[in-house]
Amino acid sequence: MAGEPAVTGERTRIITGIEAQRGHRKRLNIFLDNKYAFSIDPLVAEKYSLHVGIELDPARLKILRDKDQEVRAYAAALLLLKFRKRGKRELEKRLGDRGFEEVVVSNVIHRLEVENLVDDVEFVKFWQENRQAFNPKGKRFLDMELKRAGIDSEIIEAGIKDVNEEDGAYRSGRKKLRIWSGLEYLDFKRKMGAYLARRGYPWDIIGETIKKLWEESSEFKAK
Repeated sequence: MAGEPAVTGERTRIITGIEAQRGHRKRLNIFLDNKYAFSIDPLVAEKYSLHVGIELDPARLKILRDKDQEVRAYAAALLLLKFRKRGKRELEKRLGDRGFEEVVVSNVIHRLEVENLVDDVEFVKFWQENRQAFNPKGKRFLDMELKRAGIDSEIIEAGIKDVNEEDGAYRSGRKKLRIWSGLEYLDFKRKMGAYLARRGYPWDIIGETIKKLWEESSEFKAK
């Protein structure tokens, strides 16, 4: 469970103390009936006007706990998005793995979508552009990666339809020319073909790419 332990009991409790958490100023410790009960984000405490002396019934305690979870889940999502774009289902899984409840995760994802911070269409665009720029892959490989990330097939198909596989296969194979240029043609064809196939390129493009690269391999042989 990612949130604070639930405060059990059906009776109404009274806030008898609120203290900044040691070593974690972004959390407040809440004491009920003179005993530590839970910690909470200061923004949630402010929103619900928590102060010493007010009474909290079980329903209000649950609301506080759920809202605090949402704040923490939202912060966790922003941290994940800080490093790179992510698809909706990937974020759902990552937040779920951290123990946040399903309804909390759903609310956070909805908020991120409204704020245009999560968009599967934009994620596919980012993913395939990044691949083609730094580590070219064929449509078949991209389709597999994006489905694994939980992206819907229709979004994937639209997002990768314009991928230039001829260019990608050539640039991928070109990186191997120096180490394979000394091979006999059949060995060169076998190695290059297997390499490009693993990267998701179709055999017709692989065949044309091998012919082109074999012709260019002479520049390395001459050195």
